[in-house]
Amino acid sequence: MPLADGDRPAEGDFWFRVLTSDGHSARGRVHHSAFKGKFMGPAQQNRAWDAEASGRLRSLAGTAEEARTHAVQYCKDNKSTFYGYMVPAHGKQIIGAVIEGVTLDVRYTPIQGGDTAHADLTFSGTIPADKSDEHKKLMMGLQDYCTHPAKTPAGRFREG
Repeated sequence: MPLADGDRPAEGDFWFRVLTSDGHSARGRVHHSAFKGKFMGPAQQNRAWDAEASGRLRSLAGTAEEARTHAVQYCKDNKSTFYGYMVPAHGKQIIGAVIEGVTLDVRYTPIQGGDTAHADLTFSGTIPADKSDEHKKLMMGLQDYCTHPAKTPAGRFREG
């Protein structure tokens, strides 16, 4: 059965996000700087969560090459450079994880007339004020749940 807007993806599917700075990763880890700036924003109207971070679902992104082509075009359109992907760390369950009192989830959120593979990493609970100590702890905690497989689709980002 196809996903509907707001659905959680099937087990085994995963959310991923394009990295747009070489400073966003080091030694296979996602650097905490990847979680700053425009990473997380308020939830769109009429959503059950409080904040969200845009990305895509692997199952809907096409082949690895199609996903990479989309990522490169996204970066070009946004005047940035493609530096690979942020994906959930192997063995870490991001859905249902709680960091600093905020619960994480992944929801399918297609963009009408745009990206049909769009999904959000969602955050439910009291979102700490930007640049507060609690916000920094939340952003640092996200590092434990994300990894950077490589610029080229491989490893966790393979076909299927």
